[in-house]
Parts: sequence; C-alpha cells; structure tokens
Amino acid sequence: MKLPKIEIPTYGGDYLLWQGFWDIFKATVHDDRNLSKVQKFSYLLGCLEGDALDMVLGYQLSEVNYDEVLSVLTERFGDTQRAKFGHFEALVAIQPASLECRDLVRVFYECERHIRSLVALGMSESDFAIAFVPIILAKLPKDVKREMWVLNGEEEWTMTNLRKYLKASITARERSDVSFSGLNSNSEQREMGKSKGGKDRSFSTKGSASMLITSTKSKAKNSRVVRCRYCDQAHYSDQCGKLASVDARRAHL
Repeated sequence: MKLPKIEIPTYGGDYLLWQGFWDIFKATVHDDRNLSKVQKFSYLLGCLEGDALDMVLGYQLSEVNYDEVLSVLTERFGDTQRAKFGHFEALVAIQPASLECRDLVRVFYECERHIRSLVALGMSESDFAIAFVPIILAKLPKDVKREMWVLNGEEEWTMTNLRKYLKASITARERSDVSFSGLNSNSEQREMGKSKGGKDRSFSTKGSASMLITSTKSKAKNSRVVRCRYCDQAHYSDQCGKLASVDARRAHL
C-alpha cells in the first residue's frame, strides 16, 4: 500500500517550533538513506524561511556544508533551555478565559500544547506543576475554579488533574449548551407561530373566548336547580311524594 506524502512544514526561526520541525524533517529526509547529502541540503533550504534561512544563505550546496548547516541551526534554534523558558513564558502569557466554552477550550489547548512540548524537551510534569498549576488556575473564571477544586478534593494538584478537571468542566458546559439550545429551538418555533400583528396563532383569542362561553353555559346548565312540575319543590317530577298518584297529578295539571 502506498502511503500518502508527508508535507514538511516550513521553519522561520521560532525557538518553540524547532523541535517539531526537526522531528518531521529528520524522519522524512535526514534519515532517508536513499538521499544524498546534497539532496537533503536542497530539501532543507526549501523548508527554511525568515531568520533561519538568512543564517544559511551563504553556504554553498555541498555534502560538507549540509552537516555544517545542521550544526549551525541546531546550535542556534535547538537550545533546549531557551525553548523551555519560551514555553514557560507562553504559559504565563495565556489570556484569561471567560465562561464561554469556546474561550475555555482555547485555554485548555494552549496549556496542552506547551505542556506536551516541555515533556518532549525532557521535562517531567512534576518538575513544573507546583509553579504552573496556580498560574493556570488564575486564568480561569471563579465558577470553573470552584468546580475543579470540588473535583480535586484534598488531593495534591498535578498537571494531569488540572487538565482532566478543566476538560470535565468544559464537557459539562458543552452538553448543557446542547440541552438549552433544544429548549431555545422550541421557543423559536412558538415565536414563528405568531402572526405579523403580534398575535400567537397557536392561541386563538376568538376561539378561546367562544370555548369559554360554551363551557360556562354547559356548567350553568349542569348546575341548574331541578324543580318538580307538580309541587315546585327541589326534586324530579316523577319522584313527587305530595302528588303521588297518577290521578292526582293529572287533576293538578
């Protein structure tokens, strides 16, 4: 099976992006034994831009210069200590989130990206958790922090727990938004039932009034006092005890 071609990203001199660029270039070009160093150098030049390209423009395309250029780039942009500081600064500089899910997702994935990059640079999450958990929590709204503190309980904060509980809070809000959007949809359908004059077609005033009158008449009819035609007392005529015989009733009429 023929695998799809892997696109190599360009690199312009960002210290935070060097490791990712080099990992891809190394796997697809540098470690390919079927390519000569001149070919690899050509591929490398085609992937560089900005400050990174300016640093190597003076080197001629040759096998010897390929190793030299790699050494220059690695020394300049592959400084792991500088890259770590860059990720630390980026974590501190993350903009605080609002209560909107989209904003919370932004903070979550920015944190995720820098944390994973620090781990790729050889750091353990426990090395920076004690410093960065409070900083990241400070980027979140009070309601979200309260939820996360409840979930964490008395446990010691770790970067794993921080990301897990933030993700749980985001998921809960996303599901809640779906539920409320369904309710809003029903409300919109009711609004669509209104006429141009502002009357709701789903509730006809005329129809309701006539139904009310009919209902009132029916109740009045059902609640009318029964009167005997013979003695004018409150009972049915056939139950009259005052004129019990047929002859007496006939004479009365």
